[in-house]
Amino acid sequence: MWVIARDPVQAIPLKLKNKRTRRMYEQGVCALYNVQCGQKHAIFACIYGETGGAENASAAQRTDDIIDAVREELKEHKDSPQCILGDFNAGLEDIPTLVELVEQEGWVDCGARADIWGGQNNQTTCKAPNANRETRRDYVIAGPEFARLIKSIRVEKENEVYPNHWPIVVEFQTDKIATDKKIYRKTTSAAQRLEPVSYTHLTLPTNREV
Repeated sequence: MWVIARDPVQAIPLKLKNKRTRRMYEQGVCALYNVQCGQKHAIFACIYGETGGAENASAAQRTDDIIDAVREELKEHKDSPQCILGDFNAGLEDIPTLVELVEQEGWVDCGARADIWGGQNNQTTCKAPNANRETRRDYVIAGPEFARLIKSIRVEKENEVYPNHWPIVVEFQTDKIATDKKIYRKTTSAAQRLEPVSYTHLTLPTNREV
Protein backbone atom coordinates (compact mmCIF):
# COMPACT_ATOMS: atom_id res chain seq x y z
CA MET A 1 0.00 0.00 0.00
CA TRP A 2 1.66 3.22 -1.10
CA VAL A 3 1.38 6.73 -2.54
CA ILE A 4 3.29 7.52 -5.73
CA ALA A 5 4.39 11.11 -6.29
CA ARG A 6 5.81 12.59 -9.46
CA ASP A 7 9.23 14.26 -9.21
CA PRO A 8 9.97 16.79 -7.70
CA VAL A 9 7.08 16.14 -5.28
CA GLN A 10 7.91 13.71 -2.48
CA ALA A 11 5.64 11.28 -0.66
CA ILE A 12 7.13 10.58 2.76
CA PRO A 13 5.77 7.89 5.11
CA LEU A 14 4.31 9.54 8.19
CA LYS A 15 5.78 8.62 11.56
CA LEU A 16 2.81 7.14 13.39
CA LYS A 17 2.09 8.13 16.99
CA ASN A 18 -1.05 6.09 17.65
CA LYS A 19 -0.40 2.50 18.80
CA ARG A 20 -3.53 1.23 17.06
CA THR A 21 -2.48 2.83 13.79
CA ARG A 22 1.03 1.37 14.06
CA ARG A 23 -0.43 -2.08 14.63
CA MET A 24 -2.71 -1.77 11.61
CA TYR A 25 0.17 -0.48 9.50
CA GLU A 26 2.13 -3.61 10.46
CA GLN A 27 -0.87 -5.69 9.34
CA GLY A 28 -0.76 -3.96 5.95
CA VAL A 29 -4.24 -2.42 6.11
CA CYS A 30 -3.31 1.27 6.36
CA ALA A 31 -0.45 3.64 5.61
CA LEU A 32 -0.15 7.41 5.97
CA TYR A 33 1.99 9.72 3.84
CA ASN A 34 3.07 13.35 3.80
CA VAL A 35 2.94 14.72 0.26
CA GLN A 36 4.89 17.92 -0.15
CA CYS A 37 2.84 20.91 -1.29
CA GLY A 38 5.25 23.84 -1.24
CA GLN A 39 5.58 25.02 2.35
CA LYS A 40 2.88 22.66 3.61
CA HIS A 41 2.18 18.95 3.44
CA ALA A 42 -1.06 17.22 2.57
CA ILE A 43 -1.62 13.96 4.42
CA PHE A 44 -3.01 10.93 2.62
CA ALA A 45 -4.26 7.95 4.61
CA CYS A 46 -4.47 4.82 2.44
CA ILE A 47 -6.90 2.15 3.65
CA TYR A 48 -7.50 -1.46 2.65
CA GLY A 49 -10.79 -2.54 4.16
CA GLU A 50 -11.73 -6.03 5.32
CA THR A 51 -13.03 -8.15 2.45
CA GLY A 52 -16.80 -8.52 2.36
CA GLY A 53 -17.68 -5.46 4.41
CA ALA A 54 -20.68 -4.68 2.22
CA GLU A 55 -22.29 -8.00 3.14
CA ASN A 56 -20.79 -8.84 6.51
CA ALA A 57 -21.26 -6.57 9.53
CA SER A 58 -18.23 -8.00 11.35
CA ALA A 59 -15.98 -7.27 8.38
CA ALA A 60 -17.40 -3.75 8.12
CA GLN A 61 -16.71 -3.23 11.82
CA ARG A 62 -13.07 -4.19 11.36
CA THR A 63 -12.78 -1.63 8.55
CA ASP A 64 -14.43 0.94 10.80
CA ASP A 65 -11.82 0.19 13.48
CA ILE A 66 -9.06 0.92 10.95
CA ILE A 67 -10.58 4.23 9.94
CA ASP A 68 -11.27 5.23 13.54
CA ALA A 69 -7.59 4.66 14.37
CA VAL A 70 -6.56 6.73 11.34
CA ARG A 71 -8.95 9.46 12.41
CA GLU A 72 -7.20 9.67 15.80
CA GLU A 73 -3.82 9.78 14.07
CA LEU A 74 -4.93 12.64 11.84
CA LYS A 75 -5.87 14.71 14.88
CA GLU A 76 -2.12 15.11 15.46
CA HIS A 77 -1.88 16.98 12.14
CA LYS A 78 -4.80 19.40 12.21
CA ASP A 79 -2.93 22.10 10.28
CA SER A 80 -2.45 19.91 7.20
CA PRO A 81 -4.99 19.21 4.44
CA GLN A 82 -6.10 15.58 4.85
CA CYS A 83 -7.57 12.83 2.71
CA ILE A 84 -8.64 9.24 3.47
CA LEU A 85 -8.73 6.98 0.43
CA GLY A 86 -8.55 3.40 -0.69
CA ASP A 87 -10.44 0.18 -1.27
CA PHE A 88 -12.84 -0.02 1.66
CA ASN A 89 -14.54 -3.23 0.43
CA ALA A 90 -17.81 -1.73 1.70
CA GLY A 91 -20.21 1.09 1.13
CA LEU A 92 -19.71 4.33 3.01
CA GLU A 93 -22.99 3.68 4.83
CA ASP A 94 -21.46 0.49 6.26
CA ILE A 95 -18.68 2.43 8.04
CA PRO A 96 -20.02 4.53 10.96
CA THR A 97 -16.82 6.56 11.39
CA LEU A 98 -16.94 7.66 7.75
CA VAL A 99 -20.63 8.55 8.06
CA GLU A 100 -19.78 10.72 11.07
CA LEU A 101 -16.90 12.42 9.27
CA VAL A 102 -19.09 13.26 6.29
CA GLU A 103 -22.30 14.18 8.10
CA GLN A 104 -20.89 15.91 11.17
CA GLU A 105 -17.33 17.04 10.52
CA GLY A 106 -17.45 18.49 7.02
CA TRP A 107 -15.55 15.76 5.15
CA VAL A 108 -16.62 15.11 1.55
CA ASP A 109 -17.24 11.79 -0.19
CA CYS A 110 -15.72 13.01 -3.45
CA GLY A 111 -17.19 10.24 -5.59
CA ALA A 112 -20.70 10.97 -4.34
CA ARG A 113 -20.24 14.73 -4.91
CA ALA A 114 -18.13 14.65 -8.07
CA ASP A 115 -20.54 17.12 -9.67
CA ILE A 116 -18.96 19.85 -7.53
CA TRP A 117 -15.89 19.54 -9.77
CA GLY A 118 -17.71 18.84 -13.02
CA GLY A 119 -17.68 15.06 -12.68
CA GLN A 120 -20.33 12.33 -12.52
CA ASN A 121 -21.70 11.40 -9.12
CA ASN A 122 -21.48 7.84 -7.79
CA GLN A 123 -19.49 6.32 -10.61
CA THR A 124 -18.75 2.67 -10.02
CA THR A 125 -15.10 1.90 -9.33
CA CYS A 126 -14.76 -1.86 -9.57
CA LYS A 127 -16.13 -5.13 -10.84
CA ALA A 128 -14.97 -8.20 -9.00
CA PRO A 129 -14.13 -11.35 -11.01
CA ASN A 130 -17.31 -13.34 -11.72
CA ALA A 131 -19.47 -10.48 -10.39
CA ASN A 132 -22.69 -9.62 -12.23
CA ARG A 133 -22.52 -5.88 -11.65
CA GLU A 134 -20.16 -3.00 -11.02
CA THR A 135 -19.94 -1.46 -7.55
CA ARG A 136 -18.45 1.53 -5.76
CA ARG A 137 -16.02 0.22 -3.15
CA ASP A 138 -13.09 2.61 -3.72
CA TYR A 139 -13.30 6.03 -2.14
CA VAL A 140 -11.66 9.41 -1.78
CA ILE A 141 -12.88 11.11 1.40
CA ALA A 142 -11.52 14.65 1.58
CA GLY A 143 -11.17 16.71 4.73
CA PRO A 144 -12.66 20.24 4.59
CA GLU A 145 -9.35 21.93 3.74
CA PHE A 146 -8.33 19.37 1.15
CA ALA A 147 -11.76 19.50 -0.52
CA ARG A 148 -11.17 23.18 -1.27
CA LEU A 149 -8.01 22.27 -3.17
CA ILE A 150 -9.61 19.77 -5.55
CA LYS A 151 -9.75 20.79 -9.19
CA SER A 152 -11.21 17.66 -10.76
CA ILE A 153 -12.01 14.01 -10.07
CA ARG A 154 -12.62 11.13 -12.45
CA VAL A 155 -12.71 7.33 -12.61
CA GLU A 156 -10.50 5.93 -15.37
CA LYS A 157 -12.31 2.81 -16.50
CA GLU A 158 -10.55 2.65 -19.84
CA ASN A 159 -7.16 1.35 -18.78
CA GLU A 160 -5.19 -1.82 -19.40
CA VAL A 161 -3.41 -1.99 -16.06
CA TYR A 162 -6.23 -2.32 -13.52
CA PRO A 163 -9.06 -4.47 -14.93
CA ASN A 164 -10.97 -4.93 -11.64
CA HIS A 165 -10.42 -1.76 -9.61
CA TRP A 166 -10.30 1.39 -11.71
CA PRO A 167 -8.11 4.35 -10.75
CA ILE A 168 -9.78 7.37 -9.19
CA VAL A 169 -7.76 10.37 -10.37
CA VAL A 170 -7.95 13.53 -8.26
CA GLU A 171 -6.25 16.67 -9.49
CA PHE A 172 -5.73 19.30 -6.82
CA GLN A 173 -4.14 22.72 -6.82
CA THR A 174 -1.79 23.95 -4.17
CA ASP A 175 -2.05 27.61 -5.18
CA LYS A 176 -5.01 27.78 -2.79
CA ILE A 177 -2.85 26.86 0.18
CA ALA A 178 -1.92 29.99 2.10
CA THR A 179 0.53 29.98 4.97
CA ASP A 180 0.11 32.88 7.38
CA LYS A 181 3.24 34.11 9.11
CA LYS A 182 2.75 36.51 11.98
CA ILE A 183 5.38 39.24 12.38
CA TYR A 184 5.68 40.66 15.88
CA ARG A 185 6.98 43.99 17.14
CA LYS A 186 8.29 44.65 20.62
CA THR A 187 6.19 47.27 22.40
CA THR A 188 7.60 50.25 24.27
CA SER A 189 7.08 48.50 27.59
CA ALA A 190 8.75 45.15 28.07
CA ALA A 191 5.96 44.27 30.44
CA GLN A 192 3.40 44.57 27.63
CA ARG A 193 2.54 41.67 25.35
CA LEU A 194 3.96 41.48 21.86
CA GLU A 195 1.52 42.72 19.23
CA PRO A 196 1.22 41.38 15.68
CA VAL A 197 1.67 44.11 13.09
CA SER A 198 1.38 42.32 9.74
CA TYR A 199 0.91 39.03 7.93
CA THR A 200 2.79 37.48 5.05
CA HIS A 201 0.78 35.28 2.66
CA LEU A 202 2.56 32.61 0.67
CA THR A 203 0.82 31.12 -2.36
CA LEU A 204 2.08 28.00 -4.05
CA PRO A 205 1.06 27.85 -7.73
CA THR A 206 1.24 24.21 -8.85
CA ASN A 207 -1.09 21.35 -9.72
CA ARG A 208 -0.81 17.76 -8.52
CA GLU A 209 -2.47 14.49 -9.40
CA VAL A 210 -2.82 11.47 -7.13
